[in-house]
Amino acid sequence: MGVCCYTFLKYISVVWNLLFMVMGGAWLGLVLWVYFSVTDIAVLTSDVQGYKSVLYFLMVVGAIVFILGFLGCCGACQESQCMLGTFFALVLVLFTGQIAIGSLGTR
Repeated sequence: MGVCCYTFLKYISVVWNLLFMVMGGAWLGLVLWVYFSVTDIAVLTSDVQGYKSVLYFLMVVGAIVFILGFLGCCGACQESQCMLGTFFALVLVLFTGQIAIGSLGTR
């Protein structure tokens, strides 16, 4: 029974992180497409520098989600302690950052 549950959790983790990796790649691709090809939005907005800053931030978010999905998917598939440890550490950093931003935002 224990081996069956372990295998099931392993495959669920692989599928879940693969989904995150695909979503992060799609997010990054969409933001890069907007950055390189859509110039009409920059003309419509009065603050072009703010527009580019938002796109840079969204590129970083997409890259982080993609990297986290990759580390989680490959770490679970290969059963690599290094990849899973790095995945856990990055998720922990993001979680504590969200808590910190949330507590500072309520003031």
